[in-house]
Parts: sequence; C-alpha cells; structure tokens
Amino acid sequence: VNAKQWFDAIKALGFPRQVTRLIRKEALKCLTKNDGINRERGIIMSTDGRIIGEESFGAIGGNNVRIHIPDPPKGHKKHADNSLIVIHNHPKNIPFSIADITVYLRNPSIHTAIVVCPNGKIYTVQNIRRGKDIERLVKEVENMYTDYKQNSTTNSALTVVLQRLNKEGVIKYHASN
Repeated sequence: VNAKQWFDAIKALGFPRQVTRLIRKEALKCLTKNDGINRERGIIMSTDGRIIGEESFGAIGGNNVRIHIPDPPKGHKKHADNSLIVIHNHPKNIPFSIADITVYLRNPSIHTAIVVCPNGKIYTVQNIRRGKDIERLVKEVENMYTDYKQNSTTNSALTVVLQRLNKEGVIKYHASN
C-alpha cells in the first residue's frame, strides 16, 4: 500500500493537495481498521476536503455496507451534483461490486468513488455520465454482469463490466497495478 503507484493512483484523481492527502489518509484507514477481518469501512467526503457524516462498517457482501449520505443541515441546499467522494475497502480484493456501481449511477452527488484492497490494489471511478434513463442503465449493468458471471469469476465479471462502462464513456475507470 505504501508503494509509489498506490499514491500516484490517488494523486492522478486530480484533486488539490489537501484533498489528496485526506483521501490517502481515509483510504489507509479503510485498510488498517479492518486488517485481517472480513469487514468493509466506508467514508464520504466532499470534493473540497470535508468529511461528510460518519464512517460506516459492515460485513462484506451484497448490501451490507450502505452508502449513507447524510442530509445537509436544515436550511442548507442539498449536496450539489458531483460534490462527493466515496471511499471504502473490499477485503476480498475485488473491484467495485454491482451494488456499488448502481448506487453511484443513481446518486448524482457522487463525483468519485474509490475502493482499496489489502493486496494493494486501488480502483477508482470518476466522471459518471448518468444520462436521463438511469433505471434502464442500471438494468443494463445488472444484466451485463449476470451474462459475464455465467462464464467467469466474480472478479473477472466485475472487471469486464467496469471496462465496458469505461469504453462506452459512462464512467472513467482505473485500476492500479
């Protein structure tokens, strides 16, 4: 995790230095707080470097870790489109799950999503192009995954789905080496 390519992957997201440092700090917390246990830790921050809400922990798999984006304080505007960064870990070293992807597609306030893994891999999604018919897109993603999963591992199927969405311009996806 302390490898230069890991830090370069976070730096390549293009945020100012203070935000990059906070992303790095929170990404490392996701790994260290769950070292050796099958739990996910998630945190949400703003693109200007503020922690939004509280961290969440949960058992791995399915919908156990929810991305809860707290409402802004009373009297304040809702979270602006493309104003939030979601960071969490995947103890089993896989990229974004289908549940992760569909939440990001449905929530216009999410600008960047990051998954960190104990094997040192970091996966990022940015520039999510949602379009008008989100539910149709979500259904396509779910069907695509189901089709690929029939003949491959979970990791391979997720990777193919993410690469295809990247190629089609729906997301900007990157996996570190």
